[in-house]
Amino acid sequence: MSIQLKEILHKCSVDRAGPHAGEGRTHILGVGRVTRWGRALTCLSVCLSVCLSVCLSTVIHSLRYFSTGSSGLSSFPEFVAVGMVDEVQFVHYDSVSERAVPKQEWMDQLTTEDRDYWARNTGRFQGTPRPTYRQTHNLSLSLSLSLSGAHVFQWMYGCEWDDEDDTTDGHEQYAYDGEDFIAFDLKTMTWVAPVRQAVPSKLRLDQDRAGNQYKKNYYTKECVDWLKKHLAYGKSTMQRTGRVT
Repeated sequence: MSIQLKEILHKCSVDRAGPHAGEGRTHILGVGRVTRWGRALTCLSVCLSVCLSVCLSTVIHSLRYFSTGSSGLSSFPEFVAVGMVDEVQFVHYDSVSERAVPKQEWMDQLTTEDRDYWARNTGRFQGTPRPTYRQTHNLSLSLSLSLSGAHVFQWMYGCEWDDEDDTTDGHEQYAYDGEDFIAFDLKTMTWVAPVRQAVPSKLRLDQDRAGNQYKKNYYTKECVDWLKKHLAYGKSTMQRTGRVT
């Protein structure tokens, strides 16, 4: 709780407990005279305003990657991936160009200091198992989803960092044709299957304890380090868009 908020709460409690609580007294902000209840409501209003101000000053930053695989859509690349920092796209990759390209000018500074950045990320995207429906089928041998016709499979993963209390969080989830399919629970290091077709995948993935521990370490440490690095390079741009305070 902020010092300012504590002082206001203390002032409110003193006024309420005073020996003349039932009599009209000067408003704590020095404007007119109010009753005990009026004073209490004013205190509450001020406290809520301060709370709102404190809450709004806290920024939760995020680094997320979105991958989309498709089948049966000839006009759309089979695989597309984008990277977003605080909802601002900074990298794009697709299976047509097979190359990761920057989307923000500030990425030039980052890649000047990290010359292998684009080659490394291009290789990472190229090496990412295409989330198309052949790979969807590999998630579970007993998967009963339709693999014919046009379909879209989506994969999102990334991390969040609260710049006030330094807490972190991570996410990894998959969707099929716009419906949730399976997701990783960072706290329990297990997988959540919202649909019955994903249950076999959940059971198999839950057994990979080493892999799940790696994911937790990645999302709470390595991913957050990359998030902070991208924020540092893109700070001026983020400030102009109100993303960084």
